[in-house]
Amino acid sequence: VTQRYALFALASKPGIGVFHKDEVGVGLYVAGVMDLLDAGVAALDDKGRLLLEKPLPSGLTHLDPLYQTIVELRPQKPAKAAQKYVATFLNRHMDELAWAVADSLEQAGKLIPEERIGLFGETTRHRVPAEVLGAQVDELRHAILAETPLDEGDVVLAVLLKHAKLLKQFFSKFEANQLKRRLKEIKNSDSSRLAKQIQSQVDAIYASAAVAGAVAAR
Repeated sequence: VTQRYALFALASKPGIGVFHKDEVGVGLYVAGVMDLLDAGVAALDDKGRLLLEKPLPSGLTHLDPLYQTIVELRPQKPAKAAQKYVATFLNRHMDELAWAVADSLEQAGKLIPEERIGLFGETTRHRVPAEVLGAQVDELRHAILAETPLDEGDVVLAVLLKHAKLLKQFFSKFEANQLKRRLKEIKNSDSSRLAKQIQSQVDAIYASAAVAGAVAAR
């Protein structure tokens, strides 16, 4: 999910700077945490605190900066740990994670780095090829419109895009409304318990991050 989310974010605004917007950057953190939980690398204890269970597998090495941040912190809830990823423009934790994810996408041929010379020297922008972005949009669009149960990855991605205010850049008003409707149905349903838990966790993390960002801005 982390790489899928990063492609949407970088397509909206090329360059790692897009993750300096709290609502976009926190989404990268949340996606990373969800991938760690899904892979069994991390788990939540009986108090809801994030704990590491085993080393990173080779397929998730782009999440090593996040893994190391969790190692540094005492066990704490994901919403609390999220505050490390907001509130500062020069955020080491966010930059390290964003660069690691971008590098993994570049190595996979899904991202093209472009060097630019600007007022502050040379900078790297990251362009998402049209065919790569199109495939990502089509995949989520099909899941939205199919009216079949959304899988966990699609739920996480959809919730993150909604919170990051990225939906309208890639989906029509009708498609965005359909997605919001389906997420609301999941939240109000007694079925899809895991999907409901995912939404609740993401909402809590964003609420905590918003408080951290507001405090730092004072």
